Amino acid sequence: MSDLSTASENLTLSRQRMLQVLAESAATPHTSDNPLLVAGIFAKEAVETAVHPFAQRNPLGLVAGAALVGGLLAWSRPWRWLLTPVVASMLPVFVTRIVRAAPAETWMKALTALTRPRQRKTVRSQPLRPDT
Repeated sequence: MSDLSTASENLTLSRQRMLQVLAESAATPHTSDNPLLVAGIFAKEAVETAVHPFAQRNPLGLVAGAALVGGLLAWSRPWRWLLTPVVASMLPVFVTRIVRAAPAETWMKALTALTRPRQRKTVRSQPLRPDT
């Protein structure tokens, strides 16, 4: 009988330790060793840089574009034909290799070139009434 109580106590203690380790593991950030973090940060900044001025100038166009993209996604249902098990299992490997192949400077230069604001031609305003 003492063997059963000891085994039960060991099992309870083991579960408590496992929960503690899982909680500590979930609480610590795993971003330092993730190569996709840099690509994600660059993509976020590029999208914010590109979309923010457009949203300020033309908010209805942004809403219409979002509706169009959402409609195309709903119509084409890419999750059915794109995410087959083989492709889904290999996608992280491909993305990781691509991100690791190019140094961070290359990503920065490419995204800076894409998000650089265009130079606008300034039109000099003419006086509304001629000087007399």
